[in-house]
Amino acid sequence: MLKTIGLTAFLTVLASSANAHSLMSANGGVISGLLHPLSGVDHILAMVCAGVWASFLGRKSSFVLPVAFITAMTVGYALTFAGVTVPLIETGIVASVIAFGIAIAMSLKVSLVAGTAIIAFLALFHGAAHGVEAPVGSAAGYVIGFVAASFALVCSGVVMGKLGQSNAGKLSLRVAGALAALGGFMLAATA
Repeated sequence: MLKTIGLTAFLTVLASSANAHSLMSANGGVISGLLHPLSGVDHILAMVCAGVWASFLGRKSSFVLPVAFITAMTVGYALTFAGVTVPLIETGIVASVIAFGIAIAMSLKVSLVAGTAIIAFLALFHGAAHGVEAPVGSAAGYVIGFVAASFALVCSGVVMGKLGQSNAGKLSLRVAGALAALGGFMLAATA
């Protein structure tokens, strides 16, 4: 689990801006969609942490919460695509990094309904960011790309959480969660 701590620390150091999405293609399409969640440390930290936290909440949550994240994120995208203004998008994204990091650090246990509501609410901001920052081009390809990359990030967090079931692993993940929350505070300070 030292790799988890190292990865989180590395990503935290990279946190120079919550709006660091410079790798995307201006033409849109699947590649641009795939790159969007991977080009911002804010999205990476939040999505991986959402998956780790989901794994902490139990077997059913490990499936339901990632699906809720992706569904709500897609709704957030659809809202901005339809012209609806979602307020405080970057604040919501940074809040998700902090909230998921703290939930992991504290090994916070909530019901499936509460966990789903929390994850869905915070995922809306990620989807809205995908919509606001969407390049001109293939909207369908872009959506397919960012949904696939986001799902991979959340599921990687679930896998990390499942692999860290030993006492040492749980402690490592909790430390990684604290570092992710710290990264969120750093993002907030630089935004």
